[in-house]
Amino acid sequence: MVNKKVVRRPKKHNPTPLQYRIKQFSDYESITQMDKTKAFVYVNLIKAIKITIADNADHVELFNLTDYNSIICLKREDWKEPLNKAIEFFADKEMFEMCVECRNLISLLN
Repeated sequence: MVNKKVVRRPKKHNPTPLQYRIKQFSDYESITQMDKTKAFVYVNLIKAIKITIADNADHVELFNLTDYNSIICLKREDWKEPLNKAIEFFADKEMFEMCVECRNLISLLN
């Protein structure tokens, strides 16, 4: 029997596609203030940062704005502030396991 070493490739993070049809700026404001939208953004932020930390990259590609053919990126030095905002959001919703996940990511950045 031959011992074979299995080499696992790290996951590659692909930015989450976002597509909104907005006719007026006030529509944008109401969409961004919805808890459903905030939860979506923060959950994807956590997922993206986790994968990117494992890759030791200096930035994360968060979202692909399909209507504008653009990608929203965030530099590594700017990750703590949105993670802290995610903690506030999840604590308010009593989703404490998500708060712990954010705190763990922040500790990896120090």
